[in-house]
Amino acid sequence: MSHRRLTVLLVALSLFVPGVAALQAPEPQMAPAPAAAAPVAIPVPTHIEFARCFQPIPGEHRAVMLHPYTCCPIEVCFRLPCEPCARRVRADRNDIEITYGLIRAVKIQFNRDGTYRVKYRMISV
Repeated sequence: MSHRRLTVLLVALSLFVPGVAALQAPEPQMAPAPAAAAPVAIPVPTHIEFARCFQPIPGEHRAVMLHPYTCCPIEVCFRLPCEPCARRVRADRNDIEITYGLIRAVKIQFNRDGTYRVKYRMISV
């Protein structure tokens, strides 16, 4: 007997015989829906935290960090020269400077209007 016919029969019997209502067929259980994966919030570092853990490798870089003035995430793009290694990565209140020597440096300067500017100070000897 199909599930629908059995349910109709039990409902009809419950009208005439007391206590038959307790014998109704259980409702078919649906499989629980898979839980939607909750989005994982990845914390965006400040420019000072970025400079503290940045490894200066030659080539083009894209990094997301908090702008020091607007406190909003911003994607910063810059290119590092093909030098063997940087001497120092320094972060100040509104800039990041990667120095390679006395006359070579890459400076990322954050502006008050929420933008940034990359300055390259390179003089070949």
